[in-house]
Amino acid sequence: MVTRQPWLSGGCLEPWGTLPRSPLGEGIVPVRGAPPLCGHHHEHHLGEVVDAGLARRWGIPFGALVKLRRSISGVPSVVCRVWPKEEEILAAVNQSVPNTPRHLGEWGDYAVHTYAPGRPVSALRPPSKTMPSHHCMRQLMAFFRRLARVDTASLPSPPVDWPEDGDSTGFLRRLVRLTEDTVHQRNRAEFGELFDKLGVPADAMEDFGRRIPPFTKRPFSLLHTDIHRDNLVMQPDGTLFLLDWELAMVGDPLHELATHLVRMKYPSDRARKSVIAQWKVAMSEVSSAATTDFEGDLQWYLDYEHAQSIYPDIIRAALHFEADPREAAAVAAVRQVRKALVAARWPLRIGEVQESTEIRRHLFDWASGRGGRGRRGSVDRWLWPAG
Repeated sequence: MVTRQPWLSGGCLEPWGTLPRSPLGEGIVPVRGAPPLCGHHHEHHLGEVVDAGLARRWGIPFGALVKLRRSISGVPSVVCRVWPKEEEILAAVNQSVPNTPRHLGEWGDYAVHTYAPGRPVSALRPPSKTMPSHHCMRQLMAFFRRLARVDTASLPSPPVDWPEDGDSTGFLRRLVRLTEDTVHQRNRAEFGELFDKLGVPADAMEDFGRRIPPFTKRPFSLLHTDIHRDNLVMQPDGTLFLLDWELAMVGDPLHELATHLVRMKYPSDRARKSVIAQWKVAMSEVSSAATTDFEGDLQWYLDYEHAQSIYPDIIRAALHFEADPREAAAVAAVRQVRKALVAARWPLRIGEVQESTEIRRHLFDWASGRGGRGRRGSVDRWLWPAG
């Protein structure tokens, strides 16, 4: 059995507890004491491969640590997924982008990935802090360059109505439609009345899409779309490891920059401008067309990121408010909703943002209509960011 090291905290891991028996047998055993971190849509476990045949099949050493990952049933759909199988994305990515997970196979109903020991950047540098070092930022820029160099022909086929290469305007409009169809409308029956009471217009996303102006054409590339502090693991040797590729797609590289700037939560305008300048230099090494006249278009991508976030932020906050009767949970939920409303106010043409007391009343009314606060569903603990 492997002795645990202080760096065995990479990624999002749940303590082992209820893993079902697999048809493959007891080939993987738990690593006790894995940190109780979680994601919004997946549960993760850390295991040790103790079956020599299984290790050979996957091409890893006997006793290697692996991460087991599966989707959580019953969680509301609040993300835009283009490709349903993450393993197909990883198969293409592993050829061009070092320091990313390798999909090894299946174990029961879990996907098995290689494990990256280390600590998420969020544990080393919370949003109020800059990135850990210039070395870390150089690696981050290297990720952007390598993503842009991935041969898109090696990736899964995009949807049949996906925009043509270089159609940046059509790409953002397609993202808007994807958000409207798969996030807003899919959750409207359960949360629509709450959206309305909080002042989010029913046609807000469609209206945003109609206002998108013509963009400069930029060559499409592979996009991760979720590069932030929780998905970046700092390994013991100082190497960055990039997790969670399920939201990857092919599109305008400006979308990658925008999602990173918003989700990374840099502490100042100066820090954000520095990242933009570094991104421009990095991408210019791949294609000068990727950075031509990008400043105005970037603002639209930033606005879209704030606009689309309104739905998952309200949904997660409402479910958290419903599930946890403690005052601290209520305060956190109200804060999350108000922050999302403020950020999306201009992009979605939301009127005056309501005060916290009014937001809390709407959350309370919504929860009361479903049975009241403290109604702990089977997925409530997965719906709020760890930490």
